[in-house]
Amino acid sequence: MILLFIIYVNGDTTGVVKFEGDEIEFVTQSNLAILRGNAWVNYGDITVTADSIYYYVDEKIVKGYGNVVVKTSYDSLRGTALKYSLNTEKGVMYNGKTEIEKGFFDGKEIYLVEKNVFFAHNCRYTTCDDSIPHYYFWTRDMKILVNNTAIARPVVMFVENIPVLAAPFWMFPISKKRKSGFLPFKAGQSTDEGLYAKRMAYYLVINDYSDATFSLDIMEKKGIKPSLEFIYIVNPYVKGNFMGSYIKEWDTGRQRWSIGYNHSSIFLFNSSLRWHIDYQSDASYESDYAEDEIVWLKKEMRSSVTLSKNFRIFSTGITGSFYKSFESMRENYILPSISLSIVPISLFKVISMTNSFLFLNSVRKDTLSSDTTR
Repeated sequence: MILLFIIYVNGDTTGVVKFEGDEIEFVTQSNLAILRGNAWVNYGDITVTADSIYYYVDEKIVKGYGNVVVKTSYDSLRGTALKYSLNTEKGVMYNGKTEIEKGFFDGKEIYLVEKNVFFAHNCRYTTCDDSIPHYYFWTRDMKILVNNTAIARPVVMFVENIPVLAAPFWMFPISKKRKSGFLPFKAGQSTDEGLYAKRMAYYLVINDYSDATFSLDIMEKKGIKPSLEFIYIVNPYVKGNFMGSYIKEWDTGRQRWSIGYNHSSIFLFNSSLRWHIDYQSDASYESDYAEDEIVWLKKEMRSSVTLSKNFRIFSTGITGSFYKSFESMRENYILPSISLSIVPISLFKVISMTNSFLFLNSVRKDTLSSDTTR
């Protein structure tokens, strides 16, 4: 293997260009280095590899052919051919592919216009990791802001290579940081739902402490199911989340819904307040539409509110709760539960003693027989 270094002294390491290949031909008249076989060129944090590379020394222009890969400190791009300027960090990749934040992009032409910015022409995007994706989004033009947002126009969604949806534009976040934008969604087909597109969502960053996600599930046989998720966190004072969804099914005519809410915060006189609400229209609503196996096994609902306070030598709390079992068809109400506990007292360093008091008003109801037990 032949290894060759060319060094340009500009006062810092940015002037060093390294290149290597199994075979290197140097054309002195045009100051051109032709690298063949396991060829690569490195300049700063940029590395280009390919089956063969033409490197124009004076212009610092790299042309790569066959299995081309451009790697930087922030991304990598693959394709069949490349023209790239090491000086300007601009170029074009043909038949390029890249992966950004669990999304896969490929385009006939991908232009590197500046650091962290790509323009793709005749581009596809999918979150399906199969070699032949079941669904993808095609766009004529896409602007990709790495670690920020992708903006496409127009957009056509394909399922099994059949166009099913279209939009004049689409934008979605592709950043690890919180960014507002449209989220990737899932598409497919099932016996019960027909053709579907699920989690067509817009993620909204409201402020540093809260955000919301508005989403739609569109199902050929079932209908349209809107959903809302709202989250807020202001540590250590308050945090919570709300989730709700609704559908009027086209095939059955039933109106079905679910509501969930969790909240915890510091309340009056430095007490603690906790809310938990869990309701749904019927026993099988969430399991019918959920993809999480844990939800499929859910057969009950629980809701409660608790107000508690810790003092120096004791703690107290008051709770109200509701429980319903879909399997046994029983409901249980606690209105209220009052507790009082004295902090443990250490005896002889190995034994602790404490006292507690609990008042419980519990009502159990059998919804089939209407029998009530208090």
